[in-house]
Amino acid sequence: MMAMAGLAAPTRDDLRQLETQLRQEQRAGEVSGRKAAELSGEVKNVQKQIVQLARTVQAREDDLTRLETRIQKLQSRQKELETRLALTNKQTVQLVSGLQTLALR
Repeated sequence: MMAMAGLAAPTRDDLRQLETQLRQEQRAGEVSGRKAAELSGEVKNVQKQIVQLARTVQAREDDLTRLETRIQKLQSRQKELETRLALTNKQTVQLVSGLQTLALR
């Protein structure tokens, strides 16, 4: 008790101030807790949106890959048909030329 002899006992006003301060800090903590919960919910929503967007992007990339493959196949087929058409045209010219030669004899 001698060590406490130099300390003054808190007054009622001091205790009221401490109680008020504690209540304010408790309210601030509650508000912070609610805000943290709200932010956590928002973060979860954003994460869900990101996952959904990533799925959408992946689906579009898959579609694009399929379309690019189809374009390549169509271009290859077009080249084949152009080659066949050129050959057919050449054969037709030769046939007409041969027929003209026979007609002139």
